[in-house]
Amino acid sequence: MLRAHCNGTSIAESIGVAPDTLYLRVQQVYGMTFSAYAQIKKQEGQDALRLKQFQIAMEGDKTMLIWLGKQYLGQTERVESTMFLPEIKLETLNPAAAETIRETLEQLDDDN
Repeated sequence: MLRAHCNGTSIAESIGVAPDTLYLRVQQVYGMTFSAYAQIKKQEGQDALRLKQFQIAMEGDKTMLIWLGKQYLGQTERVESTMFLPEIKLETLNPAAAETIRETLEQLDDDN
């Protein structure tokens, strides 16, 4: 249950003991605190899950291949966007503002 990231209280409840009893028993059997033991087991669960995901991807699951590529390799999907601006009649603006807008639009055209 710890590998699945369940907490001590729910584990104790599921096996019918008080949480303190579970924590004490872990200390007696494994010589470490429940928190330390739980951390080890949770890491084992994460490692097992990661391995299973990798195996599924290597068996050809395209969704898992894409997901792992994004997670581990920093791969992304290219998203192209187009900006649509409302038509502005530059004549209604003051001359300095109109010129600034013209220059900005020309620069955007040059960049694309």
